[in-house]
Amino acid sequence: MSKIHYEKVTCPDCRRQGEFKVYDSINIDDETRFDRNFKRKIIDSDIFLYSCPSCGSKFYIEYPFLYNDIKNNFMVWCLPDMASEAEIENIKKVDMRTYNGTLRIAIGKFEFIDKLNVFENKLDDLAIESIKTFAFSKVSDEDKKETKSFMFNGINGNTKNLEFVLIKNDESSKLINVPLGFYGEIKSRLKEKEVKGFDIIDQASYYNYIEND
Repeated sequence: MSKIHYEKVTCPDCRRQGEFKVYDSINIDDETRFDRNFKRKIIDSDIFLYSCPSCGSKFYIEYPFLYNDIKNNFMVWCLPDMASEAEIENIKKVDMRTYNGTLRIAIGKFEFIDKLNVFENKLDDLAIESIKTFAFSKVSDEDKKETKSFMFNGINGNTKNLEFVLIKNDESSKLINVPLGFYGEIKSRLKEKEVKGFDIIDQASYYNYIEND
């Protein structure tokens, strides 16, 4: 089951207080059983939107939460962009030796969505990060300067391509396609180290879990 609690929130406009529902952990299997659109509400940040009951002002409240997907056997800690090193290290110290699934930490919304897209498609994020390096090399220098995020978007059911999305600072986006067969080639070549417990696997860190010949 998901774990929730309620916090008092003071509206910055009218200064009145209200209650805000906070998800400490989300069991997506349970939530979608009652609301099939619940995952979309996470991705669109709807569950983080507070509406003041007094004046109607709306604003977003970011907070860390644990996302648990029992069906696809993975957990992701989603932390706000401004998460401290202490917060990250505390999560890494959590003893998860009895859990047999995949454990990750994602910093910010785009990294979180990236992990969902990888694991729901039953793919290896180390291989995907390796392919990202190749895909991003095809991006123009001008677009690279404007890049806010570069994330895995899924597998196109018609073309059977891996889709990557470049999100610019102005929130516009570009789609980059990589043949699905390339994933198999990369995956067969990678010699991966074991990822123990919760950890960050992104463009800056995935090299740490690949054996060098």
